[in-house]
Amino acid sequence: MSESSLTTAINTVSEKLEKDSSLMIIFSDDADGVAAAAIASYLAEKLNNEYTLVCLDKVFPEALEMIFREDYNQYMFLDLGGPIHVMIPEKMRRRVYIIDHHEEVIEVPHNIPYINPTKFKLSGDYATTSTILYFIYKHRFGKDKDVAWISLIGIGEVKGEFKGLNWRAFAEAELLGVARRAIRGDKMSFHIHVKGYSREITSLYKDITLASSVGYYADGPLRVVEALIFKDFRMIKEDASRYKIVRQDAYKRGIEALEKEGLFQLKRVQWFMDTGIFNSMGTRVFDSFTSYVRFQGRLVFKNKYILGLMRRQKKIPGLGNLRETWTNVAIRVPRYLETLILSNNAQSVVALAEAVAYQVGGLGYGYQTLGAATIPSSSEDSFIKMFNELASEVYQLGD
Repeated sequence: MSESSLTTAINTVSEKLEKDSSLMIIFSDDADGVAAAAIASYLAEKLNNEYTLVCLDKVFPEALEMIFREDYNQYMFLDLGGPIHVMIPEKMRRRVYIIDHHEEVIEVPHNIPYINPTKFKLSGDYATTSTILYFIYKHRFGKDKDVAWISLIGIGEVKGEFKGLNWRAFAEAELLGVARRAIRGDKMSFHIHVKGYSREITSLYKDITLASSVGYYADGPLRVVEALIFKDFRMIKEDASRYKIVRQDAYKRGIEALEKEGLFQLKRVQWFMDTGIFNSMGTRVFDSFTSYVRFQGRLVFKNKYILGLMRRQKKIPGLGNLRETWTNVAIRVPRYLETLILSNNAQSVVALAEAVAYQVGGLGYGYQTLGAATIPSSSEDSFIKMFNELASEVYQLGD
């Protein structure tokens, strides 16, 4: 497996996309997903497709049921993670495209067009979802500087040097005049440069994710997609500044609650429940808060997985109301346990998240040391107990 195999898969999907058809674009609420959705919008316009944009902060069974009740010829899932394919009806598989870069444990069937660098033995930071969409667009319609600079936004989540398709996307954007490198001292930074506006990519990534996720229930993701298409950077900055204050207040109240109540404990698991502080925001914000909790040494045990549970609202913007009540589970690990996982002395988060969520009728995904799951709220206790038991079976060190 190699970059050539990934490129072949990208070209195949690009050629397979139907013209004069209908397309539902389903995307995550972080900047990579939002940027990919913006490029997919350009692609749909070029293909003369009728299309709809739906942002999901998490994928879970009932959400997929609602999506497939909508009558579209094609469905494109962008940057959503998790074994989505296990929830796709057999008759729908030929109409679905899944484009992602999260690590997966379960193999995707060959009859679903699926692009993920990890499928080709490449790392998840080899190509973000937005850069994959750029090369899908480019193969079909050629270079386009309006698309090229948007593709760079997802790279803002990559730590370290750009490589693979991410680097190729930046190099092409630079040649098109919509990206620049800046050197300050011994450090190099990477910027988009559009209509006289210059912004460091990682900084822009953070603003877009903030505006999209905190504003999830106020059409934040769609506002950002529109802003990218029309190059309205002022709106992105204003939304991000406003929501930053909202998030800071929620973090403050969340830590105060944990300092007062503490976390619940089992042998390999420690967990807490949101009391409604984060309910008005997308679940990604609560996930980030759980990441913040992992660094609070006075609150957490160093050798236990951290589960943060949050009941999600009973609606999905643009789709409708849910019948069931669902719980988002953010899964994180303290630094000590992270070291054990990376040295193969404790089970990876993604393996636990996928296996346990599936057992209770939900969907889990992630990476080695962080992940998430969406489960029926009635199964919260079962999920925690099963997660603890499975983690205990494979745990080798740290007792």
